[in-house]
Amino acid sequence: MISPIKEVIDYKCGDYLKSVIPPHSIVDTFLFYGGKLEFDFAQSDRIVRAHTNRYVIYEFWHCIQEDPDRVVEIATHLHSRQHPISTTLMQDRWSGLRDHYVRAAMFFLLNVYSSDGQVSAGRLSFKNYNPLLLNRLTQCSFENLRINFYKDENPLDGLNYVEGGDYMILPFGKYDYNLFEDGKSYGRETTPLNHMAAKLKFDELQQKAIILYKSHPELFRMYSRYNIKMLDKNGRMTETLDKCEEVLIANF
Repeated sequence: MISPIKEVIDYKCGDYLKSVIPPHSIVDTFLFYGGKLEFDFAQSDRIVRAHTNRYVIYEFWHCIQEDPDRVVEIATHLHSRQHPISTTLMQDRWSGLRDHYVRAAMFFLLNVYSSDGQVSAGRLSFKNYNPLLLNRLTQCSFENLRINFYKDENPLDGLNYVEGGDYMILPFGKYDYNLFEDGKSYGRETTPLNHMAAKLKFDELQQKAIILYKSHPELFRMYSRYNIKMLDKNGRMTETLDKCEEVLIANF
């Protein structure tokens, strides 16, 4: 099954992770968004608990679980009425729409139109839309997958609520020094992350956990005492830094 939502950060490490995390394991993932890794794990006999502190993300997936046909119907209607100018304006306004199914449909459409998976920002093109993509909304299987929402503004606080799992997957995305955070605005679906605070939180974890990052030289210094694996653009292990696209950091 292919997720109906385009990821902002597209990881290629799924096969490697499945070689490390055995079937029937309970896996907790954080900063949940498009579900590519989560659906893959759930369909490979792992029990997945996906966590997000962004309500609009949780709401979208709740609507898909509850009544995907209704989301498809509304998305089809909205797409037929879209105009480039009004759609760009909708990037700022979609989360304020009254009906949660309309918000879910708009979330889906803006994600489809976008060039990089963002909803509240980024370049849009109607050429990215294909009516066949609507089929993915009705074909989603949530077997072995549970999506949890927590209200804390700090996404790392969700780690405190985990009980009884076997592994944690922490997709931290692209490393940032967080030097210019003051005044920076984020969309409702975006989960800002302080990467130094994330490192300190990781140091405290007692449970087996793996961080996922896109390659950055600072990571090898920060996490030098941990088990680091480098993967190339195809998700295969590499020993060559120049070919490294993803960095996986494990505390076991």
